[in-house]
Amino acid sequence: MKNATYLFFTFVSFYSLSGYAQSDTLTAPPKIPDGAPTIMLGITTVNSLDSDSTEAEAWSGGGLELVRSFSTLVYPDLRPCPKEIRATGIKWQKDYDLIPAKDVLKENELTLKFWLPDYNGLFEIKYLSKPDGTYARSWLNYYTLTGERLEIETIEEYYTTYKISQLWDDLAESMGCSVE
Repeated sequence: MKNATYLFFTFVSFYSLSGYAQSDTLTAPPKIPDGAPTIMLGITTVNSLDSDSTEAEAWSGGGLELVRSFSTLVYPDLRPCPKEIRATGIKWQKDYDLIPAKDVLKENELTLKFWLPDYNGLFEIKYLSKPDGTYARSWLNYYTLTGERLEIETIEEYYTTYKISQLWDDLAESMGCSVE
């Protein structure tokens, strides 16, 4: 009888853990998609008005909100600010209940990825700077689960829903981390 009881509890425990593992798998975020992102904003900072570096993804259409989303700023005392960009990204993620998926911080680089709560896509904040203080870039990408690149007009409501204008302000301020 003792062996039968032990076997019964072992079976129930195994079955419960197996069910837990399966349900945990079902609630995990989907695989981070491959493919080209839709670039939602880009901020380039340079240390001089004479710089040849400007925002490469300049937006040519849409309303004022979209036009401002791609720009070049001048910070004469430019220095790498990945920690400041990371803090801004994490605050934004928490404000909108986005689900963290990736956080890679390096001396001159940053990649943050956040799932939308309903898993219909993924936001990515990236940052890259030159160690010599001549150039830095911060941008926000959006990926679909299928990896297809969308026209910005098809996700324009995200600019309002996730207050991309405020994120732009916060990222631009964070990129000037040495400005007093």
